[in-house]
Amino acid sequence: MEVQRIVLAHDVTFLRSTLRRLIDKTEHLQVVAEVNRLSEVPKALETTRATWLLLTLPEDGELPVSILDAMEHFPHLRVLAVAKDGSQLRVEWLERRDRETSHLSVQDFMDIFDANTPH
Repeated sequence: MEVQRIVLAHDVTFLRSTLRRLIDKTEHLQVVAEVNRLSEVPKALETTRATWLLLTLPEDGELPVSILDAMEHFPHLRVLAVAKDGSQLRVEWLERRDRETSHLSVQDFMDIFDANTPH
């Protein structure tokens, strides 16, 4: 199975550390960068060639324009946005197939990476 390279861009420390622990325990997932501000995302994506970006889902449920722009610039990128309380997530990529889910188990969360692997 191909390794999925991930950039973490969560502004909630607890959520970021929880996701980091889950990812570190999964053989085919690798955190290649962590950023504190969305303005740091494009450089992290460029230098790491990440296939996934995990970030905090904004309160309005919409991805920031800077992230949409990054998706245009890096068409292979998959974005997984998680609500601050972990209750909801949004998966999106350039092909514009969205998925919003709530009440996910840990296994359901990890299965997202397999089901949405870029080809």
